[in-house]
Amino acid sequence: MNGVPLERLKDSTFKRYSFTLVTRQCLRRFPMISICICVFVIYNLVPGDGHVRGSDPLVVNTKSGPVRGWERLSRDGRLYQAWTKIPFAEPPIGKLRLKAPVAAGKWKGILNATDEIPLCVQANGGEEDCLYLNVFRPKIQFSNLPVLAYVHGGSFQALDVGPRESADYLMDEDVVLVEISYRLNGFGFMTFGDKVMPGNFGLKDQAMALRWVKENIAAFGGNPNSVTVFGGSAGGASTHFLLKSPLCEDLVTRAVSHSGTINHVWSLFETEKVKSTTMNVVKLTGCSRKDNEETLKCLQEVDAKALLMAIGQAQQMEAPDSIPYVPVIEPEGSEFAFATEDLSMRPSTKPWITSTSNGEYQLFLHYATTVPVSYFQNMSLHLGGYLEDLIGKHIAVNSIKSEGSASMERAYVPEKLPLQQFIVAMSKLYMDSGFIFPAILNALKHEGPKWMSRMEYKGELSTRDPITGIQNPDNVAGHDDEKFYYFNYRSRYQKIGPKETPEDYAVSKRLIKYLVNFAYYGDPTPPGSPSRWNQFTGNEVLRITAQGDYQADQSYYQQLANVLNTWFYYYGWN
Repeated sequence: MNGVPLERLKDSTFKRYSFTLVTRQCLRRFPMISICICVFVIYNLVPGDGHVRGSDPLVVNTKSGPVRGWERLSRDGRLYQAWTKIPFAEPPIGKLRLKAPVAAGKWKGILNATDEIPLCVQANGGEEDCLYLNVFRPKIQFSNLPVLAYVHGGSFQALDVGPRESADYLMDEDVVLVEISYRLNGFGFMTFGDKVMPGNFGLKDQAMALRWVKENIAAFGGNPNSVTVFGGSAGGASTHFLLKSPLCEDLVTRAVSHSGTINHVWSLFETEKVKSTTMNVVKLTGCSRKDNEETLKCLQEVDAKALLMAIGQAQQMEAPDSIPYVPVIEPEGSEFAFATEDLSMRPSTKPWITSTSNGEYQLFLHYATTVPVSYFQNMSLHLGGYLEDLIGKHIAVNSIKSEGSASMERAYVPEKLPLQQFIVAMSKLYMDSGFIFPAILNALKHEGPKWMSRMEYKGELSTRDPITGIQNPDNVAGHDDEKFYYFNYRSRYQKIGPKETPEDYAVSKRLIKYLVNFAYYGDPTPPGSPSRWNQFTGNEVLRITAQGDYQADQSYYQQLANVLNTWFYYYGWN
C-alpha cells in the first residue's frame, strides 16, 4: 500500500466500515427518505478533522477561527495543500515589543491563509509583525500524521522560512510540515538580565508556535503528540534548545539539529555580554531612564527603523566577527521563561539526531568577505594574543591561555601564510571550535537515543552565491547544506534551473527518508530498512557522500575526537 502505516489503514478502514454500516441501518429504517440526505448527514458525522464537510475543502477550523489555504504539486507530482501566514501570536509591536509572545486572538470570518510570511526585521528589511507559521500536508487526507516543525537558521540575526514552494520535496511524504517564523537579532534577543526584559524572545516565539501546533494541528490531520522539530545552523541550535527546555516538555517529541547545537561559543552567551550590547542600544536610542521599566517603555516607542539602526550600530561596537544578540540564561520567574539554566547541561532522554559538515568553515569564509581586510591583517600579525583572548573568553587561567594559544597556532597556522590562506586556516579553527567540538560533546552527554552524521556531499547549491552563482571550488559540503535537500530553495538562486541534478535528487530522497522515518518511528533506519544508521554510543558517525551513505571507520571518527579533546581542554564548558 505504498508504505502507508498500518495504523492509518486501520483508521481509514474503520471510517469506511462505519460509514457503510450506518448507511445501511439508515436506509432500512427510513427507506422513503432521500438517500442523498441520509448519506450527507452520516458523512458529516464520520470525520474527526477540522473540516466542515460539504464546504470548501481548503477551509480548516483552528481555535482562532477558520483558515482557507491553497494547493500545489509536489516534486514528484503529488497534490498537496498549504495554509500560509497563519498568525500564532499577536503582532509584537508597541507594548508587546521586547516582551514574551501573546497567543493570537480570534478573528472573524475565514482567514485567507495564502500569503507569504514577511521577513522578521533584519538588516535588509522586514517587519515586526512577523509571528506566523505555514502548514503543509498531502491532499490525500489521513489523520494522525507525524508533524515535522522546521526552524530556520541565520545566526539568530536574519533569514526566513524559505520561498513559497519550499515544501515541494517533503510533500512527497505522508507527513504534516510546519514552518515557524520568529523574532531575530536585537528584536528577538536583547536583554536587561532581569524580569523586566529577560531576553530569549525569539526562542519563546518558537515555543509559542509549538503550543499552537499542540492545540491546532489535529485539524490539519497531524498528530499533536508526535512533533519532530528540525533545523540547521541557528535553527539547529534552536531545535536543541526546544528539545531541552521545560517550556516545551509536552510540545516536542524528538529533534534534529544540523550544523548547530547549544554551545558557549555562539549560541548561548553569558547574560552580561548580551546585556552590555543592549545597553549600547539604549544609549544610541536616547532611552536611558531611571529604571528598566521606563527604559523598556522608551524602547517600545522608538521607530522600528531607528531601533534596527541602533541595533546594528551597537553590533559594530563589538568585534567584527561577533554575534551579540543570542540566547541567554534568564532569571527565575521570568515571563514565559524558556531557559533559566544552561540547557546544554539539562538531561534529556528524547531521541535526537545531530550532524556537521566537512565544510562548515565555508560559513566563516563568507563572513570574511564582509569584514575589512585590515582586521585579518592585524590578526595575523598578533595571532598569539588574539588566540589567548579567544581562549580567555572561556577559561581564565593564564597558563592555559598561553599554552592553548601556542597549541592552536601549531595546529592551524604552523607557518606564515598569505592572507587568503590565513583566512581559510582561521575559518577551519572556527569550524572546529564552534561546530565540531560542541556537536560531539553534546552527543556524548545526551542520555536518550541519538544519531550523528557528517555531510560530505557537495551539491549544486552547496557554497553557491545566490546572486552571482559562484561556487567555492573546495570539494566539500557547505554549512547547513541539508536544507537544500529537504526544501525547494531553487527559486532563490539565480543562474540555475528549476529542476535539481539527478545526484542531488538521490541525496535528497535519502535524507528525507531518514527524517520521515525518524518522525514515524524515532529511528532514521528502523528494522526492515535497506541499510542501518547505527546509534551513536561513542564513535558511530554516518557519512553522507556522493557514493552513498555508510558508517565511518574508527580512524575517521578519531579525527573528530581529536577536535573534541583539544577544544574541551582549552575551552571547557563553563
